[in-house]
Amino acid sequence: MNRQLRANAKKMNLAELHESLNKVLMFQTLGIDVSQLFPEMCILSQTNDLLSKKMIYMFLATSAESNPEQALMIVNTFMKEQFNQDPKLRSLGLRCLSQITSQLSTEMVQQHFIKNLEDRHPSVQCTAMLGLLKIHYVDKAFIDDHGLLDKMYNLLRSAHPAVVSTAISVLNEVLAEEGGMAVNGKIVKYLLGRLKEFNSYSATQVILLLRKYEPRDKEELLSIMNLLDSKFKYSNTSLTLEIIKTFILYCKGDSVLHQDVLTRSKETLLTLLMSTTDELRFNVLVNIDSLTLIGGKKVFEKDFKRFFCEADDKDYIKKVRIQILQKMITSESFDEIFNELWLAN
Repeated sequence: MNRQLRANAKKMNLAELHESLNKVLMFQTLGIDVSQLFPEMCILSQTNDLLSKKMIYMFLATSAESNPEQALMIVNTFMKEQFNQDPKLRSLGLRCLSQITSQLSTEMVQQHFIKNLEDRHPSVQCTAMLGLLKIHYVDKAFIDDHGLLDKMYNLLRSAHPAVVSTAISVLNEVLAEEGGMAVNGKIVKYLLGRLKEFNSYSATQVILLLRKYEPRDKEELLSIMNLLDSKFKYSNTSLTLEIIKTFILYCKGDSVLHQDVLTRSKETLLTLLMSTTDELRFNVLVNIDSLTLIGGKKVFEKDFKRFFCEADDKDYIKKVRIQILQKMITSESFDEIFNELWLAN
């Protein structure tokens, strides 16, 4: 295998080199000892081919993770990518370096990750933050000792949504014992103002963060709800459901506003219920079932037929439909719901 790798590299036959590297990674994944290839892989890591470098670095990082001597040899190889013009390679070097747990407690490696928080490319900044999180798992005092919380809060102001999203995730993880990232009115309004820039996952993060904040007064509550209102109808079901939950949570102290939110949510939820995806329908039904316990029964009871079981429903979906129908029974709908429940059983 050594000769094959060297021959393909010398001939610059990238297709055959990729095939050889794939075999090496496959053997390594299967637990076959390929440690004798480590020196050859170190030499091959000087390649300019991105795909080859990714596979080589994957091999080196995995090998070094369980071999402290190899880890010492390869750390500088990963760190020197910091000077590469390609942000993909800078990120790759950081990602592979963060895999070598035995080196995360060394001052040199820690400073390397801190320095890369200032990188000009968002993907490198994100990878650096995730690397610092791994160091936090090794040394719980590390983030505080180096004053990195303030730096991560400052990254919330980044122009790149991916950096903001990663900063939120890392802060929530680091501050988990304190209930996650701290929020105030300024942070909430700032993030909501940028909500349209985020992808669905990141936007959901922001909405979950919003729930931790308690508005000072009704004026601030309405201001936040107005910012959210324009985002009410998203194509992403998970995000739409989280926004509805947040509206309901914020309105729990105002019965009129609470009922208005439930009424507005009805059409959105019933539309989502028409999805052909079983998991999505189940999720929507569970949320509707929860709403019936907090005043939603009157809102949905006239649409009880929308909760009748369908021929292609899975058992777990039928179960939730039946739970909802049992709560929807009124004197006018009793006969129809009774017949449906009898047929469903």
